[in-house]
Amino acid sequence: MSNIKKEFDKVTVQLFRKDFQEAIKSLEEKYSCHVSLGTLRYDEGEVRGKMTAVKGKTLAEKKSEIRFRVGDKVKINHKTIPSNNRYKVIKINKKTIKVQSLDNQFNIIKLSPGLLELV
Repeated sequence: MSNIKKEFDKVTVQLFRKDFQEAIKSLEEKYSCHVSLGTLRYDEGEVRGKMTAVKGKTLAEKKSEIRFRVGDKVKINHKTIPSNNRYKVIKINKKTIKVQSLDNQFNIIKLSPGLLELV
């Protein structure tokens, strides 16, 4: 007989998540995708959650490809921003980058990395 309880509680759900991630690794390799298990909700008889499978690289692998670092000097490629304005990267978020003007420290813009170019 195993040590696993018949009801779900916090510890049992944590073990379930760990075992699920181990079991799903072969499917990730087979289908070249990354599977993530979202927030799990539970009561004594069931566990509910959202599973997402994404083709391609994992979030950690994508983060390693980020070409900007805090402190880099950049320019913004957008029709409303003069091309001679220069900015400094001050924060890198998951989907956006926050830049500060080199001329005016109070001019801070949050934008997509696709609009930036290293100087």
